[in-house]
Amino acid sequence: MASQSKTWGSFLIWLQENGLDHLELKLAWSAFEETGRGMKAVVEIKPGDNILKIPSSLLISWPVIVKRHNLEAIPYALKPSLPSHLLLTMYIITQLSLSEKSWCFPYIATLPEAFPTLELLYLNRSNCISMLTSPAKEKVLIQQEKTKREFQALKLFVQKYPQLLEKIGCKPPSQFTPDSFHIGGLCVTIENFLWAWLVVNTRSIYLNDPKAPVNSAGLAPIALVPYLDLLNHLPQTKVVDVYDSKSGMFTFVSGQRYQPGEQVFITYGAHDNIALMIEYGFVIPTNPYDYACIDVHIWKYLLMEQAPVDNLDALLAERLSPLPIVKVLQQNDLLRNLAIQSDGEPDFRLMNLLRLWHLPCYNLQTTKHASDTPTTPKQRIQHPIRKGGHKIPTVTTLPEETEEYWLDLWYSIWSGTSETFPEKHRTVEAAAYASLTGILTAASTSTTQKLVNAHLPSNNHPMIN
Repeated sequence: MASQSKTWGSFLIWLQENGLDHLELKLAWSAFEETGRGMKAVVEIKPGDNILKIPSSLLISWPVIVKRHNLEAIPYALKPSLPSHLLLTMYIITQLSLSEKSWCFPYIATLPEAFPTLELLYLNRSNCISMLTSPAKEKVLIQQEKTKREFQALKLFVQKYPQLLEKIGCKPPSQFTPDSFHIGGLCVTIENFLWAWLVVNTRSIYLNDPKAPVNSAGLAPIALVPYLDLLNHLPQTKVVDVYDSKSGMFTFVSGQRYQPGEQVFITYGAHDNIALMIEYGFVIPTNPYDYACIDVHIWKYLLMEQAPVDNLDALLAERLSPLPIVKVLQQNDLLRNLAIQSDGEPDFRLMNLLRLWHLPCYNLQTTKHASDTPTTPKQRIQHPIRKGGHKIPTVTTLPEETEEYWLDLWYSIWSGTSETFPEKHRTVEAAAYASLTGILTAASTSTTQKLVNAHLPSNNHPMIN
């Protein structure tokens, strides 16, 4: 693509020709050492100031596309069989095929030439998926299958409705094969489909205002917003978007102060590093929303499994299912997705699992820190831990040897109705933290996270924006 200065100049002219007031421009394209390219403040921005105002005519959403290309008379354009993100993916492909004839070519020219970190994952180049943690690997494989299915769905859609592409200004699609098709002179393969799909996935935003021109029956209210999508992500950035139906303007208001030359951010949401890696292609070392899922380490430790665990489901079925505690764990969703947060603190679900595991009523001899009180309830009950409207009894009114007594104590601590264990039961809390220490010690020897850190960028990748 053209040099950045020439591309930026053409882009600014295009923005102004399509309704953006050049006097409102408070941001400029720039390169930053930490993030690659991004947007800097050209004037001081204070909390409550408008960062930018985008006219609805500049949005690239399906309802706006329908209006721009006069597609209202086409039933399958008004109620398409594809979801919003695939319709926008298709549109980006059509505009790419039109090249400089496209009305939004100056915007297309600002898009990344490639998404190298994401392409490594989605196309599994260099076998990089094998270096991921189990939760990340599982999510990447799901995304891989999703993009393959959606490529085929898009191919079938344009094959069925070639008139739609003609109305948009393209030549009818042709030369369909299992792996490709043509739009004009552009051969659409899984690779360049993935590029357009990633443009939409990494840059579109939800504008969930019922009056906004992004809403349509059955479609998610997403849009590509030129100019805004050059802003990088920073967790906990304060920014608010407001739509004015009278002016047709989207206004983005800063919640913090920026000095001239300082990079201006938005937030993509409260995403942990696995989500950021899979959806956007970067991770943030100090991400406050990050966590480490350590299910395998937890269950290896609690079930005293010495051998490597290749199939956690099989281990749980063999060793955990026969235990009476399994019903309570299942009822309260405490078997999987147990984590350590980025600040090193255990997730509350993990601590509740460990407290539950060490209740004397279960006397689990499989654990290294089993309670010294070998009490066995005379009659097992199915305790409605999370059932709506369950009233927590006063634990002192129940016999201590029953499961119900201990579960009500456990639930009262989880729900916040009891802040601490009674003094005589602090051994349960101590055992839970002793297990946590053992689990974290075992988890710290894992090399998986080291491999992930070694092969991923440590912050926003310059090719993402």
